[in-house]
Amino acid sequence: MEKKLYTCEFVLKGTSLPNIWTSISSRGGLSKWFADNVQKIDENHLRFTWKEQWEDAEFKIVTPNQCVRFHWLDEPEYTFFEFEILYDEVTGVVSLSVTDFAPDSEIDDEKMLWAHHIENLKRYIGV
Repeated sequence: MEKKLYTCEFVLKGTSLPNIWTSISSRGGLSKWFADNVQKIDENHLRFTWKEQWEDAEFKIVTPNQCVRFHWLDEPEYTFFEFEILYDEVTGVVSLSVTDFAPDSEIDDEKMLWAHHIENLKRYIGV
């Protein structure tokens, strides 16, 4: 089944860019809100664990303090999930953009799942 690209954006008021960056790009940060555990496999790969289920991902792009892109190793090569920090200099508002892929019929459910994960992130960073 073909997967389609979609993006969600979440406002994260009252937190610092370095705090968000650590939360989306480090094993320790990701294990506080995204997965139960995150282990380093090697320099370019992480293992994400939720209860008894796990998935391995590869770092594809890392732009420090701005963007991190992962690719699930068991997914089609064209797919990825990405966290991008957006900062509006005029308003001072910080947002997190999440880009992912899903079958068209599952995009709404996937967006709800991301909203749940981002609520966990907000609690973790105190927003």
